[in-house]
Amino acid sequence: MVLGEFVSCSRCGAIVSAGEGTCPGCGFPSGESGLVPGQSIGAASSPPSGYVGRTGAVPHSVPSGSVPRNGELKRVRGLGLATSWLLGVLAGLFTLQIPLQAWGYYLYQGLLDPDSDIYPSDVVPFEITEFVSFCLIVAVFLATAVVFLVWLFRVRANAERLGTVKQRRAKGWLIAGWIVPVVNFWFPKQIVTDIWHASHPDNRVSAGGEGAKRPVRGGGLLWAWWLLWWAHLLADRVSRIQEMAYTGPGQGVGSLDPLDVTRLYRDWTVSGMLLSPVSAAAAVLALVVVLRITTWQQQHRAHHDGRIGTVAFAGY
Repeated sequence: MVLGEFVSCSRCGAIVSAGEGTCPGCGFPSGESGLVPGQSIGAASSPPSGYVGRTGAVPHSVPSGSVPRNGELKRVRGLGLATSWLLGVLAGLFTLQIPLQAWGYYLYQGLLDPDSDIYPSDVVPFEITEFVSFCLIVAVFLATAVVFLVWLFRVRANAERLGTVKQRRAKGWLIAGWIVPVVNFWFPKQIVTDIWHASHPDNRVSAGGEGAKRPVRGGGLLWAWWLLWWAHLLADRVSRIQEMAYTGPGQGVGSLDPLDVTRLYRDWTVSGMLLSPVSAAAAVLALVVVLRITTWQQQHRAHHDGRIGTVAFAGY
């Protein structure tokens, strides 16, 4: 028996009869799913491999998971792991600042105590260690920022391909949003939130093409990360306020006498002990956000890979 011409669905890859108005595998009308000619399948007396018919046809490898609307999802696992690893290192460096600043407080307070046996030369090892620690934090922070932005562009592209949630900001804001004054208070948070919602398993596109475009859980985690991030950024302002309390407006540390300089350095160690946990927590929460989005998009990609593979035919 000659069945006639066959075509392949550009949406799910299923092989169907040329006369089908819709794809039996994914249910999309031909105008939406894009039924296109297969690879010279032509006339056949038996269904070709991957054929999906309407009577008794069961496409085994078509899950009800995500169906990217604009092509295959990009790989994000490597970038996600690299970003998470760097954020973990950064969190560790911030955590180490707590005992380091406690050591500094002990030394500077000792210099202010006339009965103490601590001398200025005793502070040198601490200052060297603090300088090395500062350089490490700056280096790791810059590396993390670069890798994070690359990861952000990748997961944003995947979020657009998934098409389940509208992305409110243009791609240019993925970088500009962090540095442009005023809008940097909320644009990056909006960008990550939109990617989070688009990637969440509850917002997959079904095999029928319907996306669950509804709010998903996780807003508390995103808000906690964002507020801690801004608390981390404001930590530098705290140091500046402490300095101005001693020097007055428009003056530098060089205008202070040695005793006031020691007091200022002691106060800086106190703020360092208090604010380092905030910076470490911000890095940890960012790590969690990165891992979750990466995991969800990998799951979407796995569903999609299973969907566009060879569709087994059963019950013909």
